[in-house]
Amino acid sequence: MATSNNEVLKGLSGRVGNLLFRQRNSKTIVSPMPMPSGKRGTPAQRMMRKEFGMAAKLVSHTLKQDPELKAHYQQLAGPNGSAYRRALAAWLEGSFTKQPKHTPPVKEKYMSITVQVPDQLEVASIQLTVKKGDGSMELVTARPNAETGQWVYKPARKTKKAK
Repeated sequence: MATSNNEVLKGLSGRVGNLLFRQRNSKTIVSPMPMPSGKRGTPAQRMMRKEFGMAAKLVSHTLKQDPELKAHYQQLAGPNGSAYRRALAAWLEGSFTKQPKHTPPVKEKYMSITVQVPDQLEVASIQLTVKKGDGSMELVTARPNAETGQWVYKPARKTKKAK
């Protein structure tokens, strides 16, 4: 990894050939493209990757929907820091509890909702508020899946009426 003060490279970000250009604190950082390891990882690692991905989406969406919260995390991050990174770190520490005002739109009509609960919590039930296509809200209950340790809500598919 190298940093560059070259005026030609200033502001450049992305991939060029086998090199990756990034901007951090007004500096251009050049590094080789990361190579995938080819290993899938253990089941615990895969679960953690999935959890981290969901956290990243939640934090990103929440900060986009709530400018005040984004300003709060930007202040915590400092002038050269990232509000997103600071908020994601807070989520990983367990202190990011703000819920988004609007949830991201669901693209699949009959998508299930899965909730992964940390092992140290003893959860008796999980209730979700689901916005229906007609705009009405419905309170639904997720069911525990003993095999995976996750809680799942799956909407009932509408059946076609017989003629």
